Order: sequence, then C-alpha cells, then structure tokens
Amino acid sequence: MRIKIMQRRRFLALLPAALAAACTGPTGTALTRAERSALRIAAFRVDSSAGDFRNGGPEYRNRIVVDLAEALRREFSDRTDPSGWIMQAEIGVLDVVGGTATATGRGQSQLSATLRLIDQGGSLRASVPLTVTAGAARETLTGTAIGALTGGRDRFYGNLLETYARDARTLVLGEDLPGERLVRRTRDMTGS
Repeated sequence: MRIKIMQRRRFLALLPAALAAACTGPTGTALTRAERSALRIAAFRVDSSAGDFRNGGPEYRNRIVVDLAEALRREFSDRTDPSGWIMQAEIGVLDVVGGTATATGRGQSQLSATLRLIDQGGSLRASVPLTVTAGAARETLTGTAIGALTGGRDRFYGNLLETYARDARTLVLGEDLPGERLVRRTRDMTGS
C-alpha cells in the first residue's frame, strides 16, 4: 500500500512537467548542430500587426518592418540562399524613449519580438522570444547632460535593431569566432 502511495505522489509530481513538455512547440535549441551549420535563410519577414508601440514607438510602427528585416539580412548575410528557410520576427513591444528620459533613469528603450524559423514546407522549426534594450541611466550630472544631448530616439531605435539582429544570430547559430562579424561586415560593404 505504501509503495502505491509513493508511486502516485511521484507520478503527480512529474505530471505538470510532462504536460508542459508535451504542449510546447519547438523553441530556441530545437535545431540540431547539423541544422545550425546547414541553415540558410531565403527571406526575412517582420510582422508588426500585434505589436504594442509605447512612448516614441508609434513613430517607428511603419519603419520597423523594413528596418528590422534589413538588420537581420545584414547579420545573416553569409547565410542567405533562395532555397533556405524563412526567418520571421513578430513584434511584441517597441518602446523607444528619448535621451533625456534615458539619461535621467526614467526609462530604457526596448524591443521584444518572437523570432521564428519556418522551413520550406511551412513547418515551424524554432520559436524564441527575444528582448533587447538600449540606453542606460547616467550616474553623474555631466553624464546626464551629455546623454540627453546625444541620445536621441533614432539612435536608440538603431541600437535596438542592431542588437536584436546580433542576439538573434547568436541565439540561432551560436557565438561568432573572434573577428568573424567584422569580416562579414567588410565583405558586405565591399560586395564580395
């Protein structure tokens, strides 16, 4: 009798974990090492239809679709191939604050979007939420003044895009080797 109670308790303790594992789709590390090394991207898409645009975010509602797709294309430039998969970023939150608010510690700019990889057959292969921030509060009065003057919304917006694209690459493919990103950028600029 005592053994059955222990087995039942163990079963009940493991049940939530088993159900959670059964209900989740592919996420972050769902790609094997072989899939990561062979990964090629045919298209970069951004969906902002369900996004929550805060503070200065509404100013960028129409731009982010093109701008983020371009940032992702630049970051994955060595992985593009017309027969590859689709990379899609679905915007959750875009919060772009100005330099004064950031410098005084009243806010940070933030971009949250779910990154999805979809294979040629239309199957979802990976889905990863990714959040990046830009801007940090200054600790001195001089730093606050400089931050307020130099930290415009456009600069924070650009930082969000570049950081998101870089973090997406790291999340999907792993860390670059030292100097690899610089070589990739130089190759993009020279067109070779």
